[in-house]
Amino acid sequence: YGDESRTVSLSSLIPEVPGAAVEVNTWNALFTLHGRLRVQPRRGRWRPYADGLLGFTDIYTKSVVEGAKGCVQSTVGPICDISTLGQQTQSRDFVLSYGGGAGVMVGFKSRERAPRLDFSVRYLRGGKADYLTQGAIRREGDHLVQDFSHSRTDMVTVYIGVAFGR
Repeated sequence: YGDESRTVSLSSLIPEVPGAAVEVNTWNALFTLHGRLRVQPRRGRWRPYADGLLGFTDIYTKSVVEGAKGCVQSTVGPICDISTLGQQTQSRDFVLSYGGGAGVMVGFKSRERAPRLDFSVRYLRGGKADYLTQGAIRREGDHLVQDFSHSRTDMVTVYIGVAFGR
């Protein structure tokens, strides 16, 4: 749900290498995993369904510091071997969630195993989580400041896809 990248010069720390720098990449992300119970007719070209869902959301912020081990010049520009110098997870919260949804599968053909278009909408009611948003980590002098947000993790999702098999 957001990312930031910045280049940090190391020339004040390492004056012998004036162009030395590292990349700091920060990702705000979430991962959801849910079990699903579905009620749906087994046959027919039009197959409406209803889903019940139970699972969790993992919401986290992670920063990685990367530097180039070495670069070689090529016809398209420098090609560098990147090395991870350090990483830190600044925030992580797990919350339970549950919900339901409805949709319909529409067969391309009347054959039972023909691929089907799948359209659905789901609502997940999630617990309250503490998390960092884009721009919520900053420095004030020599101190790191993290401005946490706190809210429910409810979601509405729309799915459009193709289903194969039964």
